[in-house]
Amino acid sequence: MAKPQMHPVIMPDASPNPSAGSGSGGQDNGPSDASAMSFQVTIDDAVNVHCPSECTQLTASAAHGRAPFSYAWTHGLGSDPSVTVCPTQTTTYTVTAKQAADGSSEFGGLDPSATANVTVRVVGSCADAGMPEGEPDAGPSGQTSMRTLCSRRWTLQQSFGANPELIGKGTTTDAAGNIVIAGSLSGAVDFGMGLRPSEGQADGFVVKLDPSCKVLWVRTFGAADALLSMGPVATDSAGNIVVTGSFSGAVDFGKGALAAANSHAQLMLVKLDPAGHTLWSKQFGSSYIPIGGTTIATDLQNNIVLGGYAGYDTNFGTGPLSLFPDGLYTFVARFDASGVGLASRAFFGSAGILDLAVDKSGRTGLACWTRGPLNGSDGTVIAPTNSNGGWYVFAAKFDTADQLQWHTIVEEHPDDMLGWWIGGIAVDSASNFMVTHGALDTTQGDVLGMPSTNALWFVQAGNQAGPAYSATVQAQRLGYGASAIDAADNLIYAGDFGGALKLDTTTLASSGRSDVFVRKLDHQGRELWAVSLGTPADDEPWGLAADPQGDVIVTYWTEGETSSAALEVVKLAR
Repeated sequence: MAKPQMHPVIMPDASPNPSAGSGSGGQDNGPSDASAMSFQVTIDDAVNVHCPSECTQLTASAAHGRAPFSYAWTHGLGSDPSVTVCPTQTTTYTVTAKQAADGSSEFGGLDPSATANVTVRVVGSCADAGMPEGEPDAGPSGQTSMRTLCSRRWTLQQSFGANPELIGKGTTTDAAGNIVIAGSLSGAVDFGMGLRPSEGQADGFVVKLDPSCKVLWVRTFGAADALLSMGPVATDSAGNIVVTGSFSGAVDFGKGALAAANSHAQLMLVKLDPAGHTLWSKQFGSSYIPIGGTTIATDLQNNIVLGGYAGYDTNFGTGPLSLFPDGLYTFVARFDASGVGLASRAFFGSAGILDLAVDKSGRTGLACWTRGPLNGSDGTVIAPTNSNGGWYVFAAKFDTADQLQWHTIVEEHPDDMLGWWIGGIAVDSASNFMVTHGALDTTQGDVLGMPSTNALWFVQAGNQAGPAYSATVQAQRLGYGASAIDAADNLIYAGDFGGALKLDTTTLASSGRSDVFVRKLDHQGRELWAVSLGTPADDEPWGLAADPQGDVIVTYWTEGETSSAALEVVKLAR
């Protein structure tokens, strides 16, 4: 991308001038003549960029007001005086500046805030303006190779046992743009702070990087008799980290050992502060089946929303999930910031992998694939029976008490379409939930078949849901993926593919048996860019996130050219 241009947003100050002084020699903070103090905003009529996604910097400045000043930008740009924007189409941005209160309700008779607008016009294309310095180059197979801002690669240096593992099962960012990755380790790896060998059959890890991919700290968890599957991770508004998964044996996550009550795997929920210190850890179990957490999110009140699979007798602090002793339950549970259970909801049926997202009001969107009826823990059917008798992708929305608001079948196919999976569910600023999923057609007599991955946007209206757009890609081989929403409400999703991947504007070609693709769509489903990542061996995505600036972080596992497992994190420019 081109070097950001600088465009100041000038705000003449609107707070009172200090008086010349007082007889006591003290400073007078009272009001003075307000006639020349009204908020007036001067700003360029327009800023022009010549390439979609070319960046420009906007800077707001207040003067003549009561410091300190605060700023708030539209489009989720945050509260810094200077922001960088990379519009894909002509966009108007608004900033509001506020002066500090003086202890009175009148602010010295003046308005406490002022507002300015600037329109950034996209007036051409990259081809029209020529390729500026730093813009993407053409890839070897015709795809766009997005600019990589930074990356990290960790290689499994020693393998223990028959199943060496180094997988980052969860990736997220915090409000400062730091990157947090959680996963599982079987072997030894140096994350940049010395070699870390696993203690048991498989350990868990959490590593935090700054926005330039510099490792800030790493925590590993394990014990000689323990087996951990760690990964789904989220951050709250204070930068605290919550992570879930499952474990067997006894493990100390920093607040005393948690020991499984029986031979079945237990679900763990752990909270760390921004420096990686353990704040608390909790465990949950079932008397008859293994359970685990597969997805996690936080809301604006820093409540924690957890999803996964459990038994009817699992208790998240609000009582057993169900009164009906039967099989495996898919669940959603809500906790406060201290880990106290607030609500839980269970669904019984042939449900598979699920994902969830939480909107700004604390409502939860859930997506999973299932077969036949999906029943609530109170015995009510919350998903209709598939008319074809086959598998289908299901989505639902719940209020803050985990009461069902709406549900829908996203996609369904006959029984021979067995290869369903959920890529992910994400939510935008308008509380629209977007589901990415795939289907593997086994009718070709080959498990590789000709599948498709669909991205659908669900718009909630009352208690109903309906798709606003869909986008399909096809390849000879497609696999599991992930999805995220950036600050501009663009959808980013990733998966692995083999062969040729047909997209709207180009075709990507894998360099090995499977590569990773990352694709970005705007809020109308139009493709903004797509890129492939990988090695000549197998590569699979395990995490995807967008930071507050809109840059994209991808975490993927790779077999490596020497067959040594490796974990790579790549940060792509927005």
